[in-house]
Amino acid sequence: MNNTRKYDVIVVGAGISGLLSALALSKEGKQVLIIEKESVIGGVCRSYDVDGYKVDTGPHVITRLDSGPLKYLIDRYFDVIPNFVPIGKYYIRMNKRKKSFPWSIKEWLLFDLLPMEDRAILMKSAFDLIYMISMGRDLSLISLAEVLPQNISNDTLFFLDYLSYFMLGTSLTNAPVSRFIDRKDYKQLDGNGENLSSGSYVGRLYNLLIGGQPTDQMYPRGGIQNIIDSCTITPKKC
Repeated sequence: MNNTRKYDVIVVGAGISGLLSALALSKEGKQVLIIEKESVIGGVCRSYDVDGYKVDTGPHVITRLDSGPLKYLIDRYFDVIPNFVPIGKYYIRMNKRKKSFPWSIKEWLLFDLLPMEDRAILMKSAFDLIYMISMGRDLSLISLAEVLPQNISNDTLFFLDYLSYFMLGTSLTNAPVSRFIDRKDYKQLDGNGENLSSGSYVGRLYNLLIGGQPTDQMYPRGGIQNIIDSCTITPKKC
């Protein structure tokens, strides 16, 4: 008897991308085989209990749960939906001091963990952005590195590059300005939650100058592992 099983798709790697791909394909009627070299699934997206605390590896926050791609996949393919809660406040610890994360330019000016001179120079960059907007520049084609002044200190530049990786997952050189100022708070939505100002940055930049923490940053209750658990495909017996 031939026990060889045929598959429509073979997914290499049982990380979050592989699992989501396999889940979607299987829900669309495909026979899917996942190949994973480790003894556990999830890749870098894992949760651990360390001395009574839940510690994650992988993503530290989930955004665009109102209308983003993960929301689409959850609604369409998940049988078990994770419970997401607001991420809460961010804090920065530097030189043995702790400060709330500065979400607006106004807060950056008061962020005394950085030199006053650098904070004043950064404010000039904000006005440069307003000028670019008035000239019709596409901020998705301009990196954060391009709008940062050259005369800020190396320590501040290193700190900002670190924040870029933390907030956007990439360096100042690769992160577009549009992504930095694109938070849910800045969008004007219609009654169906659709964005009415996707091509306009003026309102978002204004809120960046005076606004507070974004409202679209969420975290799965119980740890990032819950997303992995929710999209896991239970293998059928061969």
